[in-house]
Amino acid sequence: MKKLALFFLLSSLAVQSVSACIYERDLHHYMFSVYSYNAYCKSLQGHTDQNVRYWSKYTGGKVQDADIREQLTNAGDTTAASNRLLTYLKGRRDAAGVEYLQKLQLMKKTAALTSDGWNYPTKQQLEQSKQTWAGLMMWALDKLRQKKTGLQSRYVLMAMRGAFYSGQRDKMAEIWTSFGKTVREADLHNQCEGYMASEWMAKGLTEKARAFYIKNGNINDLRATFPQNIGLKDLQTLYQTYPNSVAFPFVIQDYLNSLDADVNPGGWVDTLSADWVQRDSAARKELRAFVSFADGVLRSNGTAAPALWKSAQGYALYLLGNKPQALSCLYLAQKMRANQQMAYNTRSIILLIRAEMDEYNDKFEAYASKELVWLNNTARHEQNNADLGTFGFRNHYTDVMDRVVLCVMAPRYARMGKISTAAILTNMADELTLTQNTYNRRTSLVPRDSFSSFNRDYASDLFVLLDTASVEGVTAYYQVLKGGGTPLEQSLLPFCYVEQQYVAEIIATKLMRQFRFKSAIEYLKLVDDKFVQGMNILPYLAYSPGEPLWFNAHQLIAKKQKKGAADAKMRFCKLMLKQEDALQKATSKGKTSGKKFAVLAYNMATAYTQASCLGQCWALTHYSWTSAPDSLALADDPYLKRAKTLLRTAFNADASDDNKVRCLYALATLGRPYRCMLKTDPWFSYVNDPDYSKYMQMLARLADTEAFASYGIGRCDEMKDYMGAPKSAGDAGQKNE
Repeated sequence: MKKLALFFLLSSLAVQSVSACIYERDLHHYMFSVYSYNAYCKSLQGHTDQNVRYWSKYTGGKVQDADIREQLTNAGDTTAASNRLLTYLKGRRDAAGVEYLQKLQLMKKTAALTSDGWNYPTKQQLEQSKQTWAGLMMWALDKLRQKKTGLQSRYVLMAMRGAFYSGQRDKMAEIWTSFGKTVREADLHNQCEGYMASEWMAKGLTEKARAFYIKNGNINDLRATFPQNIGLKDLQTLYQTYPNSVAFPFVIQDYLNSLDADVNPGGWVDTLSADWVQRDSAARKELRAFVSFADGVLRSNGTAAPALWKSAQGYALYLLGNKPQALSCLYLAQKMRANQQMAYNTRSIILLIRAEMDEYNDKFEAYASKELVWLNNTARHEQNNADLGTFGFRNHYTDVMDRVVLCVMAPRYARMGKISTAAILTNMADELTLTQNTYNRRTSLVPRDSFSSFNRDYASDLFVLLDTASVEGVTAYYQVLKGGGTPLEQSLLPFCYVEQQYVAEIIATKLMRQFRFKSAIEYLKLVDDKFVQGMNILPYLAYSPGEPLWFNAHQLIAKKQKKGAADAKMRFCKLMLKQEDALQKATSKGKTSGKKFAVLAYNMATAYTQASCLGQCWALTHYSWTSAPDSLALADDPYLKRAKTLLRTAFNADASDDNKVRCLYALATLGRPYRCMLKTDPWFSYVNDPDYSKYMQMLARLADTEAFASYGIGRCDEMKDYMGAPKSAGDAGQKNE
């Protein structure tokens, strides 16, 4: 049992799906969004694009844009072989252009010293960096005094940068005063002003600096103009000083979302801990005070953005749990003048609250249909969040979709028993993020399950729902894909992954788990080989269910088997129907003993074990190897239960040593304690078979038989250990772990 023990140990410890790691999506997304965090990323991209266009024109289009972009965005080196832009300018004997690009590369290398969060420069390196920046400033100033044309604006920008990073702020202001008017390009003028904004702050022109930061979406610098933790007092102070501050959308958004995190922490936060209870209480007190403050602002008519304050008041009431009053505020906010993002923010929060409050009747579904179509289209036209390193496509409106659909609507419909509606909603939310920037159904665009794109078909919210729902519920969903369903379901279908074979194959697999092989065959007929060949589990379908797992833990797969693996589920269903029929006929004729009957039962147990979550043919009934849903099922896998019953039946049917040894060895193998996750325990626990020790004892009594020797059981490390010093089931299992 040495190799077999290793096989089971690996399978029990593995928490990684064959198709992907355990799927878990963070769904606590903040709903209040009146300020776009993508503005700065757009601004940076705009700088680069402007530069590329400039140098393309400068070189007369003789250097490709991709080469120019590489030169400008990477420090690189100055060797001719690696720098086509520099090579071209050298060939044209453009000394000014070559010298500028060389200084630009020096600047980028110097900036990289402190811009990398993983780099810890020494005091000496920092001093050297400061000197380099000062040198760049002096070089650029010298060029400006020579009144060089062509690169004039870029000399000003480099001089400004050098002064800023060398700590010579007074010099920076002097440069801008002397040469700022010569910077005619809007993009470069804007960058130069960015360095001047720090001077405005120093001179008390805070609001001017904030206006600049907001125009450019520079969140970090804008954030630095406020305390680290923005509180109600900071909002009150800002309102007293600048009642119509340009920063209010950002400040209120940051403030409310931070309070959202306190009252709805999500994740692994212990909401019973004294620390969280204290934070929650303080946050609610702050929210109540904000509601009163916002009411005062609105009554005073001192704000030019009443829609902002009214929607913020409504969201604060929502966080406090007062949903009806929150809705009243938000409907009033909808009637007030607001920019598009503020209007969409209000609309999104209303959808969330109604999804939580309303009765799910025809009236609500008509409303939800319209709003979800709007949300889909809005999300598709919003830029991807450039500052988030998540897979797929994500922006604020995909976050709204996840929060409304995956956290509220789909679970409510599932609890109501309307699996088809829950599945359509979940499908729509999955498709929005997993299609990334294509905004189309995957079937005609990308090879299924390729690791570069859609490797989530069997590790997504939709799959988890379909895999755990009833067969009847998934069948109802299948009918919706074929053109049936409610008006809400049909309205959302254009935004869904509509591959019918995908669902038919899942239904067939669920039927196989229930031993309904005839029904499973009917659905398998709807799935062609090409579809199965695109699934990640295909290589595992090649294993033979007829090989006893306890004697052959490492099957060798021939090329011929791999080629014919696509119809493995169909062949397994037919095999089990044939074996069930043979066993039933034998039973009906009273032939429940003897070698033939024992072989029938043993062979069926072999196939069921191989197709269980422990077997090599696990892909017949599962889509991943001990991923979250599978490991939870280990303790009550119906195939393992039936296999054990059949092995006990086979053992009692034939008293020969050969039959007893193989049946007991199989029962001992399946009864061995396995380490896995359980529904009652989020961490690893042991699943024990109370008869494990009994099987080992009975095997030990047969140690002198010819059958014991012929099967090689004496070479099993666990058996030798057990025979030497019998232990309890838990001890025996843990020693091998």
